[in-house]
Amino acid sequence: MTRIGRLWLACFVMILCLSLQPAAAQDSLQFLLEADAAYQLKFVFPNRLDTTPPILSIYTFNEQGPILNRTHLHQGLVYDDLAELNLVFEAPQGYTRAEVKVSGDQNAASSTLSLERLDRFDPAQQPMLAHLIVNELVYTGLVVDARGLDLERGMSPRIWSETGELIYGGVAADYEFVQHSGVISYGNDLSDDLMNRVSIPGKLTYTAPLVVKAQDVKGQPQTGVVISQEAAEQILAAIKNYDFFAHYAVVFLID
Repeated sequence: MTRIGRLWLACFVMILCLSLQPAAAQDSLQFLLEADAAYQLKFVFPNRLDTTPPILSIYTFNEQGPILNRTHLHQGLVYDDLAELNLVFEAPQGYTRAEVKVSGDQNAASSTLSLERLDRFDPAQQPMLAHLIVNELVYTGLVVDARGLDLERGMSPRIWSETGELIYGGVAADYEFVQHSGVISYGNDLSDDLMNRVSIPGKLTYTAPLVVKAQDVKGQPQTGVVISQEAAEQILAAIKNYDFFAHYAVVFLID
């Protein structure tokens, strides 16, 4: 074989070997960002020595486009069949949506990427809960009075501020919960069932929902509500003490 022939054969073998190598799997998750929310991302994947550790990256988007918000490389030990990578981040002000990307040699078909909204309420405050509620430092849920606005029921209702900020949309709820419970309960008035939705259960049940009035409806179909900026700021201040949105403790009053 000539020198040129040997060179072509070597190139062919190199290309063939590269094409047979497993491609790096990439999983992704896109979601809207609710104002002042904290989220936990969980990535569960097969734990093997012969793969590149996964990298979890969070990109947040505003009117100017995406920025890299957080990145995390898994560096755990191989001691079980499955490994779990967790990353907690808070929604930055002015950013409307996020995309999570997972890169590495993981098999996307055998990996799961999930999102959960975190309640930042300190369990150590539990004995003081009644005191906090009496002093209006903790609300156990949210009631939005949208009667008279022709609001429609929907699978993905949202609460917006006057400035267009997404206050709540239940974006972290899994499909099964949305199907069976919904991210919002509806009613004509505050029945016992609806009051249970905006309560904190336990040995003693605490019920002290924040009630706000909707100013307008939004969306096609019209399943979202617009609230005043004052009401939005009151809600955002309240969820810092107890994040009732993390428990989907939200009720819409409709006609």
